[in-house]
Amino acid sequence: MSLDTQIMSRLDRIEAQTSELLAQTLPRMPQLYACVLGLVAFSIADYTLKTRDIPYLSATYEQITDYIGNGSASLGVWISDALGHVDRSTPSIISENAIRGLDQQQTCRLMVTLRARESSHNYQIVNPYGYLGGYQFGASALATVGLVSTQAVQQAPKRVRQGLNPEHGAFLRNRANWLGSNYQHFLSTPRLQDAAFISLANTNVGAGFGSRALIKTNPNRIAGYIAAAHLKGSGAANSWYLRGKDSRDGNGTRTSDYAKLGEQAINQRTELCGDKSLISDLIDTITR
Repeated sequence: MSLDTQIMSRLDRIEAQTSELLAQTLPRMPQLYACVLGLVAFSIADYTLKTRDIPYLSATYEQITDYIGNGSASLGVWISDALGHVDRSTPSIISENAIRGLDQQQTCRLMVTLRARESSHNYQIVNPYGYLGGYQFGASALATVGLVSTQAVQQAPKRVRQGLNPEHGAFLRNRANWLGSNYQHFLSTPRLQDAAFISLANTNVGAGFGSRALIKTNPNRIAGYIAAAHLKGSGAANSWYLRGKDSRDGNGTRTSDYAKLGEQAINQRTELCGDKSLISDLIDTITR
């Protein structure tokens, strides 16, 4: 067989194989095109919803993606903990004046720091959005700690749950929405507000341990989580501590800023918690 004949024979085989391959893949091309177009469309939608504040859609999309992302991160931590035999059991509450995972001194220091940031220690203040007291409680938080009817909050206009006036303020001023307390009583009772803060913090800490974002050997992380959750809820705190995803509240305050504030708070001395200054401690040591 001549060289030309061999070359032509091989070219014929290549053409036949190419035709056969094309016949096999051609019916699948529409599905491939659809997948590519779907991926492009999803990428455009994802970018648009994350970078532009589209009413209702952007917030809903963020909640869905955060839920999925946090769940995946939590699963990853669970697998890592199982392989490393890490104990992330929820700590018990040691006192009614202590938040779960913190002692009384750490709890007091955290409360003082957050109260100073939220209201400059003014238990009777009401901000322009209708948030109340030293720790700036809104309707949803008050419902969480059992001071306001959860059913009333759920049935109220959406702007109440979003903490927007005038609906939010009007809701809280309505005595019928309260359980065992009322608007004026809450504002005039610092001990009730302190107890409400501890109760809310315990709820948030429970969520943090449930998501495996916390560990009881790290009280600074627990305090930071409490502060972050107080600003934007446990979902935002989970996003920060599980995935490093930051967010902002309606005033532009970052979740990460509050997390750092809380982490540092439990190591800061304050006379409001009975702490002596470093100078006083030094004098006491010298005079002993």
